[in-house]
Amino acid sequence: MESAIWQIEKLKPWEKNPRGIKVKDFERLKFQIKKLGVYKPFVVTPEGVVLGGNMRLKACQELGI
Repeated sequence: MESAIWQIEKLKPWEKNPRGIKVKDFERLKFQIKKLGVYKPFVVTPEGVVLGGNMRLKACQELGI
């Protein structure tokens, strides 16, 4: 399996993502990312669409990461 490194600003959320997140949980996710960083990789298509990690992507974008 081949892996690649993407610049976060070039990643796109998956439009058909079935998951949502409550505001309280999203704020906790942002706090955890600020404290611990992102330690779980995103699952990304060759086109840069995030299939796994859409909430982490949104949190990183809001945090300016």
